[in-house]
Order: sequence, then C-alpha cells, then structure tokens
Amino acid sequence: MKKRLFLITFMVAILSVLFAFGASAATYYCDKDGNLVDSTSENIAYEFDLSSSRIPNIYLHDTTVTKIVLPDIEEFTGTVQMQSNYDKSLGIYALSDKETKTTDLKAQITEVEIHENIYLDGAYSNGTFEGYTGLQKISFYAKIGVASKAGFFQGCSSLNEVHFYGKDLAVPSAMFGSDLAEAASNAYNRELLIVFHEGSTGTLSTGGDTLPTVSKLGGWKIIINENIKPSNASDTRLGAKWGSVTSTTGWELIMAVDDKSAYTIEQLEALKTSHTFCSRAASLDTAVVKEATVMTYCELGYDEHNNTTEIAYNNGYTESGYKLVGCAKCLKGETEELEALITCDGYSVEEKGTGIVVGYRINDEAIAKYYELTGKTVKYGLYAATKTALNGNDIIGEDGKPTDGAVKAEINNGFIALELKICGITDKEAMFALGAYLEITDENGTEYAYIEDGEPAENEKYCFVSYNSVANK
Repeated sequence: MKKRLFLITFMVAILSVLFAFGASAATYYCDKDGNLVDSTSENIAYEFDLSSSRIPNIYLHDTTVTKIVLPDIEEFTGTVQMQSNYDKSLGIYALSDKETKTTDLKAQITEVEIHENIYLDGAYSNGTFEGYTGLQKISFYAKIGVASKAGFFQGCSSLNEVHFYGKDLAVPSAMFGSDLAEAASNAYNRELLIVFHEGSTGTLSTGGDTLPTVSKLGGWKIIINENIKPSNASDTRLGAKWGSVTSTTGWELIMAVDDKSAYTIEQLEALKTSHTFCSRAASLDTAVVKEATVMTYCELGYDEHNNTTEIAYNNGYTESGYKLVGCAKCLKGETEELEALITCDGYSVEEKGTGIVVGYRINDEAIAKYYELTGKTVKYGLYAATKTALNGNDIIGEDGKPTDGAVKAEINNGFIALELKICGITDKEAMFALGAYLEITDENGTEYAYIEDGEPAENEKYCFVSYNSVANK
C-alpha cells in the first residue's frame, strides 16, 4: 500500500514538472506590423520563443525586416527580458540560421517597439541592445525595469529617439546611463529626443542618482506632460556634477499639452516652470530651473490638427478674444483678434455717503460682431444681492429670473456705459455681490456670464465686497 502511494505521488510530481515546463515555453509569430499571427500564416515576418520570461533570439522569416515589435501577449502577465543573460544582447538571425546562429543581423534593425513590461539587463559594455548600430528609435508602451550598471544601449550609435507611452512609469537614471548619453554625444554629432506621449504618467529620475550619470545634456530634447514629474521633488536636477562639469546648457524641455485652448494665458505661462526640472549642476543651490516651451502634441507631430473655425474668449468677455481658422488645439492658423464685449471700471464708494458704485463700459460693436460670427445673441444688465440673502444660490435662476435675495435689471442695447450704485448702507461690513451680467443665447440654450471686479474667494460663486473693503483698498 505504501509503495503504490509513493508511485502515484511520484508520477503526479513528474506530470506537474512537465506541465510547468510546457506552460513556460511558447513560440510566437508576428507579421511585419508586429501583429501576432498563426504558425500557418503566409504573412509571418519573424518568430521568437518566450521561455521563462526570456526571449533570447528573434528569427526572421523575412530577412529584409528592419523593425521588431514585441506585441502585447494576452496570456503572458509577467516581465519580459529580451536576452538570454545580462552579458548577451537580443540576437537577430535568419530562420535558416536558427541552429547554427552564424550571422547576427541585429545591425540592420532600425526600430524596436515593446508592448510588454520589459526588463533591460546589462553591465557596462554588455546589454539588451548592445551592438544595434542601426537602431534609431525605440518605443515602450508598458513599464520598464533596468539593471543599475546599464550597458543595454552600448554601441547604439544611431539611436536618437526614445518614446514612452506607459502609465505609472518610474524611469530610472540607468535608463539614460553612460552608454545612451555617450551615443547621443557630440562624438556622433546628433541629438537625443525623449518623448513622454499623451496619456503617459509617472516620474523621471532626478536628484543625486540621476540621468545622465556621465555625459552632458547638451543636444537633448525632453518632452514631458503634466503627469510626468521629477522623481525627487527636493532635488530636481537632471544630471549630477561629474568631474569638472558644473552645469549643463544646450538642452531643451518641452511641456506638451493636448489643447492650449483649455488653458488661460496665465495657466500656460505657469506650465513653463510647473515641474521644476533643473540644469545639471554641482549643487541644487547652483542649479537653474529649466523653463519649458509649452507646445501641443499636434504641434509636435504626435497628434492630428483639428482644422476648424473657432470663436473664443478664453480669458472672459472683459479681455480680447479671437477668431481662429486653423487648429483650435495648438491655436495655429489665421487669427483675428476680437475686442472685449464689456469692461469693468471697478468699485468705488461715495466720498460723503453710504453707497458702493461699480461702473462698466459696453462695446456694442464687438457684441454685434460676436453675433455675426456665432449666431449667439447677447443681452446685458446689472445685478445686486446680499451674501446673507443669497445663501449660496445662483443670482439668476434657470428661468432667467433673479433668485430670492437678488435683483436684476436688464438694459436695452445701445448704452455705452452702465453704473450700478447701492445707497443707504447702514452695516458697512455687510457683503454684496454687485456687477453686470451677459445673457448669451443660441439654439442650445442660455448661459450667464457674471462680470465682477475681482475673483471670488475660495468656495464662493461670486466676488463679495463690503463698503469698508472697497473704501480701504
């Protein structure tokens, strides 16, 4: 009975080992676009074996292939290492050379695209893509892990584009270590472009152990977005001091956005230094915050222009607007400036009285032009409400009538100037919302723009003032 039990257990163990071995090794076939195809397909461009999370070699059915794509393999959930060991690069061989591997074709590969989580291993002069002298562009669509000693781009003398599309990235310094920095140096007389594409998120290594660890940043162009931030918020240097090098100039930082029209002028200006990447310097004190150039992805060539005609007052109707015939995202095209519809002269108090006064100037010609361009009718008027009576409600309700505690006076078109005066104020600390409104109507309905002299306080809908707050300005 004991022998039988032992025999059964032993056979189960053997079956388990065989199953594990079979589950960990598989051959995949790709067409020239990197799509997975069946082994019987007539469109196979190359194949590879994925065993124990490693791809040691790729075998070309079509020996003219210059682009390799590692597709997203649905049944695989781990991290791929595209090499057999840290001191071996990914081999590229003709299928006919699969057994002998006499001629490595890696030098003919100009582009690599990786859709699986990837681990790049290497040490100094050895690594994943060591010797890929023709490689010009590499793109990562998932996460990247790297060995600390780099080497994965050693000898990649043509590499000038590195693209990131993944989420929750943590791009370490070794990713752009000495081998890649050297490959982009003046010795090869070319630039290095690093792009974090729309939708990518994560951090870019900065601080004491940062990129690049040896070479200068001169000639580098780094394109980030609002979701790519310094890994070390307290030390945001891109590149530490090395030898006699105390600063780095000549590199470019670009803050990429999807749509400039979604920002005010002030917000676009703030984006230039919002992520505080600094120059390479001996210390943080001597580093200089790099001012970014704000550009849209369509300006950079990574998205389509949405050619259209747009009429907009992005900074409110008291500032100039524009008519754009071109791309509304990057605001490139034929632009016509549109005058403000209304301007505010500001608040004042009666010198010998108990009243608050606010004045406005109406630009009826600009309003007529706005109607001509958009088909939207604009009416205007004045409003007043005490903060206590308003109690958090809108001044003008959805029915166009003033809410309880507010008064509204519609003014006929044709006036050049409007003036609103609240008299007989007994409590000089009482808070009032006083101003003008624009009632803008088209086939989609009516919206109200409230024109005030100032910005609402936090958690407030309107700008409230008192007699004393105006008098003491």
